[in-house]
Amino acid sequence: MTRLILASQSPARTKLLHYAGIAHEVLVSDVDEDAVQARYGVTDPHDTALLLARAKAEAVAALPE
Repeated sequence: MTRLILASQSPARTKLLHYAGIAHEVLVSDVDEDAVQARYGVTDPHDTALLLARAKAEAVAALPE
């Protein structure tokens, strides 16, 4: 079975998945969102969301199981 991992501390996202009946696991990354934005100089909300999602996914993927 495929695991769905939510790399976010957002209670709203967790509730949304729970209410939708989607089993998931929360793994929190240590990504500093402000530092990531500053490093790449992004200001567009769409680009920011993509950049942070990738940074969090990579950080969580690197965690030991």
